[in-house]
Amino acid sequence: MPDLLLFVGGGKETVCALGKAKALGYKVCVTDGNENSPGINWAKKHGHKWAIADTYNLDLTFDAVKNWHISGVVAVACDVGPTVSHVSEKLKLNAIPFELAILSWNKTKLKTFLNKNDKGISMPQPFNIYSLGYC
Repeated sequence: MPDLLLFVGGGKETVCALGKAKALGYKVCVTDGNENSPGINWAKKHGHKWAIADTYNLDLTFDAVKNWHISGVVAVACDVGPTVSHVSEKLKLNAIPFELAILSWNKTKLKTFLNKNDKGISMPQPFNIYSLGYC
């Protein structure tokens, strides 16, 4: 039986990846918060599994797919690394550790982490801007 890949997010950029994965012999499934997203429409048209789940809601996405026997979780052109990591970890699949993936949703914390942990990446000192009052 071919591996089943979950695509989190069904934007137009995902459609090409869905087709490519299918051409490579994978079974594919999609989640998105919009039932009329291009990826969901593609899945419906081609008879693949799909579910409605907000791509930024970690638990809702997991709950929607937990019984699908997924082999891998990916996202294309969609900033949902923490969702991919969370679902992968819950399914006991290889994943970027959630503690690292969640940093992608807070650039200041990510830069602070990279500065403090001597990752060999030169970063300017991060700071938050709360107002653009000078504009």
